[in-house]
Amino acid sequence: MRRTLIALLLLASPLLAQAPNGWAPIENGWAEIQTTAPTGTVTTTGTLASGQVALGSGATSITGDAGLTYDAGTDTLTVAGACVVPTLSPAADVLSQKRGTNAQTFRVYGTDDGAGNAEWINLQQDSFYGYRLLVQKSGTGSSGATQGPGIQIQGDQTTNGAEIWLPPSGGEGHLQFAGSSVLNWGASNSFFYPGADNGMDLGKTTNQWKTGYFGTSVVTPLVSGGADSATPNATAINGTNSRGGTDTNVAGGNLTIRPGAGTGSATGSSLIFQTPTAGASGTTGQTQTTRLTVSETGIVPTVPIMASGTLTFGGAGTSVYVDATSLSVSPARKLGYPGYAWGGFYLDYTNTATVGAVTINKPSGRVILATGASSVVVTNSLATSASHVFVTRRTNDTTALFSYLTSTAGSFTIFATAAATADTEFDFFIVGAD
Repeated sequence: MRRTLIALLLLASPLLAQAPNGWAPIENGWAEIQTTAPTGTVTTTGTLASGQVALGSGATSITGDAGLTYDAGTDTLTVAGACVVPTLSPAADVLSQKRGTNAQTFRVYGTDDGAGNAEWINLQQDSFYGYRLLVQKSGTGSSGATQGPGIQIQGDQTTNGAEIWLPPSGGEGHLQFAGSSVLNWGASNSFFYPGADNGMDLGKTTNQWKTGYFGTSVVTPLVSGGADSATPNATAINGTNSRGGTDTNVAGGNLTIRPGAGTGSATGSSLIFQTPTAGASGTTGQTQTTRLTVSETGIVPTVPIMASGTLTFGGAGTSVYVDATSLSVSPARKLGYPGYAWGGFYLDYTNTATVGAVTINKPSGRVILATGASSVVVTNSLATSASHVFVTRRTNDTTALFSYLTSTAGSFTIFATAAATADTEFDFFIVGAD
């Protein structure tokens, strides 16, 4: 190795001052090492002139002009003085490059046509980043690589080897980890994404992310409490809390849940609440059933709202029962409250034009007592023998005043004090009784 190094140094010498034992001069300033090794010390006489090299015994040292020295004891080649070539020192099996306090750059070229068109990679010290691995080029230099002038860092050469790909400007990089034959994670100027659509998880069961911060939105078809499990997680969505034990009288953050907005005159989207419905014993997954829909027209409950058909409110276990025909409350509660009165009370009704007996299956209505008659029968499915039916005369007749009423299952009869002298209208309002 030392002879090779000496030969390379001599290539840079324009001429040899002398040809001592073991050396032979050749044309154009080149020197050739003879096959017979020199003995003793080979030196020049006096001060070294330009291009001369002095060798110590056994090639333990080399001395040249412009500060060129080689020390076999430390195995160090040094070019000092006016030269700017750094020291190369493979001490302790480590190849190092240094020149005092000057930052160093190591280059490996891909191409260089000698006309200023080249491409290379730098391993260099940097005042901002510390150290950099940087691809650069000059002119039209190009590596000709399929992926462009990027950097690949790979753990081994197998297909499944761990890999980092740093792309050229505008490209998309990726991370690939051991044991995977496909891209794990990719990155571009705007996105960080998994290598396969819907194919990777962020975090795992025992190593979860603590907090995620998002500036605008999370775009996903499903927010889940986790993967399917034999011990499913409970899931909560909540707004930001104030700091209990630290903040005084600080309100928590609002939580807004909203469906997507359409455009123009399109029907507004809905907010839909579903719960699973129990099925037969076994491993078959339960079916999610819509219980409540909040649409652009209001709240649309699915009847029954719960399996029992009731909504239960706080305070003495009050329940409101809703089915296809009725709305009721249990136990008995007031309708309205002092200071919170109802602004109006509307009941379904029929104002009949039929004179005499008539069927009206509604809680209120208007009937006509015929001229000469003193009573009128109203067939009504809401009537029972315990019903409270309130009657008032609507038209003024000189003889037919309201007298009394009888009620039975399915009908009630209105009686006047005397036969009507003309057709007379009566209004009724029926209140059911158990």
